[in-house]
Amino acid sequence: MSANWMTSAFDRERMHRFRLQRTDETMKKLNLDAVVVTTFDNVRYIADCRPYFSAVYYVNAYVVVLPRNGQPIIQGPVVEGAPMGLAPPVKGWQGYPMIPVPAIAPKWASMVSTILKDNKIESGRVGFDDISFMSYLEISRSLPRIEVVPAFNAMLDARAIKGLDEIALLRKAAQIVDIGARAGLDCIKPGVREREIVARMASAMYEAGSEAEPWATSLSSGERALSSVFASDRVLKDGDLAVFDLGSIYEGYLGDVARTGAAGNASREARAIYTAAYDALMAGTKGVRPGARSSEVDGKIRQALIDAKCNVSPLSTGHGIGTGAPEIPWITPREEGITDFELKEGMVLCLEPRTSKDGIAAAGCEDTMLVTESGHEVLTHCTRQEHLLIR
Repeated sequence: MSANWMTSAFDRERMHRFRLQRTDETMKKLNLDAVVVTTFDNVRYIADCRPYFSAVYYVNAYVVVLPRNGQPIIQGPVVEGAPMGLAPPVKGWQGYPMIPVPAIAPKWASMVSTILKDNKIESGRVGFDDISFMSYLEISRSLPRIEVVPAFNAMLDARAIKGLDEIALLRKAAQIVDIGARAGLDCIKPGVREREIVARMASAMYEAGSEAEPWATSLSSGERALSSVFASDRVLKDGDLAVFDLGSIYEGYLGDVARTGAAGNASREARAIYTAAYDALMAGTKGVRPGARSSEVDGKIRQALIDAKCNVSPLSTGHGIGTGAPEIPWITPREEGITDFELKEGMVLCLEPRTSKDGIAAAGCEDTMLVTESGHEVLTHCTRQEHLLIR
């Protein structure tokens, strides 16, 4: 696969076959007669359906049913190609209710049960990635001979190694998020409001082809960055650092980058904090290669921050990325109950150290990278503001 990463042209049908093959392998491992997925990332992965994002995830009520050796069956409130681009017709329903699924669990379960029965699946093992407890009870009642099998982790495993076409889309998503980040850095000046910078980044990404923002773009500056990541009406002052984290979506695949910029002339103390974040990112990036453990990469990042006598974020220092985030591998310390992943060729991940010093400033820096046969390739290339570094 390595030799084709830079030259392979995107082929949607090939990608769809690859993703169904990965899902089929998962179904065989779990001995499933069908798999039912509801999360945005798995819906996109299996059915290639662009979901309609909502701040309240359980309202959307997307469901994809994939029988073994069959094709995905999609139901949801907004499906491209359906009448008016809205919901496909559902047997026995007069419409598609935009109502929280737990509130209509019997009706939702009846839809899934009907699809399974129409595909002659009334007994056996059916995997579910994520459903509400009420929906689980109703599925169990309507299909008493079905064994409900947890499939969330197995689907994450299936998506961990990217195919050629997925990597092509992740490259494009990285290019788009780079454009947004450059626009943000250009706006970081004294007298500019935090929200203005966020608006400019979002506009630049949409103009470059982003479908949506996968999360609320974070940006905070000056002393606010010591206690908040959310953008406000604060006006940047000379010497402020402003740190942001933003994402893009291209054909279902996510781009992710974080950068820190300076409004005017940053103090030496503030620049030292940014230097620590930058050095931590570089230390972690050097450790990304096949065979490395996620905890080893995390340790390199944390140690760099400790050596610089800066605060270490309580959050993970990185995560996998694809049709969702976080994906495998998550970059965390070795801890009971959390898998310490071995990095493998074809994984795509983000490293995102964030740090601060009390009473001074906060800083962060993040890149997206591909694990290659010999090491890694960084996919995000927006300037890392090396002129701020203290050397």
